[in-house]
Amino acid sequence: MWYKSAIGYQIYPKSFKSIDSSVGTIKGITSKLDYLKDLGIDLIWICPIFDSPMDDNGYDIRDYYKINPDYGTMEDVKEMITKAHNLGLKIIFDLVLNHTSIEHEWFKKSCAKDPYYDDFYIWSKEKYNWGSFFGGSAFSYNEERKEYFLHIFSDKMPDLNWKSINLKKEVKKIIKYYLALGIDGFRLDAISHLCKKKLENTTPINKDLVYDYSLFSNLKEVHNILKEFKREIFSHYNIMTIGEIGGNPTIKQALDYCNDELDMVYTFGFTNCAKVDLHNMSSNKMDVKAMRNLISAYQNELNEKGWMGLYLTNHDIERAMSLYGDMDYFIESGSMLAVLMYMLKGTPFIYNGEEIGMTNYPFKKVSDFDDVRIRTTYKLNTTLSEEEFVNAVKDTSRDNARTIMQWDDSEYAGFSSSKPWFHINPNYKTINVKKEEQEERSLLNEYKKIIKLRKSLTQITQSYYEEIMLDERIISYKRGNLLIICNCTNNVITLNNLPNVKRVLYNNYNNFHDYKVIEPYQAYVMEVE
Repeated sequence: MWYKSAIGYQIYPKSFKSIDSSVGTIKGITSKLDYLKDLGIDLIWICPIFDSPMDDNGYDIRDYYKINPDYGTMEDVKEMITKAHNLGLKIIFDLVLNHTSIEHEWFKKSCAKDPYYDDFYIWSKEKYNWGSFFGGSAFSYNEERKEYFLHIFSDKMPDLNWKSINLKKEVKKIIKYYLALGIDGFRLDAISHLCKKKLENTTPINKDLVYDYSLFSNLKEVHNILKEFKREIFSHYNIMTIGEIGGNPTIKQALDYCNDELDMVYTFGFTNCAKVDLHNMSSNKMDVKAMRNLISAYQNELNEKGWMGLYLTNHDIERAMSLYGDMDYFIESGSMLAVLMYMLKGTPFIYNGEEIGMTNYPFKKVSDFDDVRIRTTYKLNTTLSEEEFVNAVKDTSRDNARTIMQWDDSEYAGFSSSKPWFHINPNYKTINVKKEEQEERSLLNEYKKIIKLRKSLTQITQSYYEEIMLDERIISYKRGNLLIICNCTNNVITLNNLPNVKRVLYNNYNNFHDYKVIEPYQAYVMEVE
């Protein structure tokens, strides 16, 4: 169970680092492995790098056995894995099993009713009133087959039919192929959606579209599939598997995936505790009570079973600094958020750029967006002007997380030698890796301290979580003899019920004064009696 003590790092390859291209490349990732090692990373999750028409930036796979030529070659991948392993780094691939691209050979053959591939997708003679995650109907018509196919995401991403025996055979071949290549596991995308309820109109049937995600989320049949894969493949390798569990699962439902199925789960709960308009970059944006309750609920369940990925942002979520941080207390709020998450039970995942405090992009018009979900939603929009629409979606758009990684203050932020495929945040001159590496006190260097500390503390992986209520504006908890205190606001707070402090292991403020006076966004890790 090496993954329980690991620090993870998620890479969005298209925007991470380019070598001789306008998009990120595999060689670009390889060139930054030393940086990740120095940061303290053990485990790298790479978003899909497979051949794709890029309707959804790689989550629409056209060929699982080919690397997207924009990113490089299979030889580049092998070189990356070799160098990573030489540095003691693990590599896991993002594997999409809920759907493929409409351009996948499987779909083409299923459209033609090839006997082997006929049931690889979910076909229907009728169009039912199910709505998709990306807006609009979840059913689209195929002229060749004269039937509708189900797609719970984009209409360029048809859902696979996991009742098909032949489909399971092909997926197992893919998984074994990449394990033979030497990777260390998989992040399984949208895994909670593999199975669907019976195809039929759902209530209210007089409504054009019903957005009821329970129709295709967290059904019991999914667990049978994952148990089969664990039994036949996963358990025979020293790897880790993490499942993205969406569809509003209960905590128990989410952790059920750890029962002889997956090593850990990845849910969206911690990203849903913002309370105010994100336009205000300096404010108390976190609903502290909601976050405290959610953390306690998950951690108390984890005391007994399961494991989970810990994160505040990823490729589908706005930037953590914009979601919960405070630009007036940039280093303090950014480091506090890291302490809050990374001292919990679970495996932390840092999203590329989070360690330097990258922020949301200032989108101005619809054409600024690349996200297929935004484009689809705007086409369906009938009430808002373009300006109103952009203001409504810009703070929560997935594109905020997909802007170019800010390596330095050169023309293209050190990402490439030519204009990148997507936006560079205008603040890259002041928020970038090179600048923060050179500063004695920076968010990047605070991250390094926090990561080093976590790795030195056996309590973080072994001890139970215990909520300690010190103040309603503070999230505080114990892990064995450790007390973690996080002021989630820009208020100065005086504590009257602090336990006796034996030693301070981490303090994100340079100056020391009375422990009972907690500064704005101050974070402590203490040994207590």
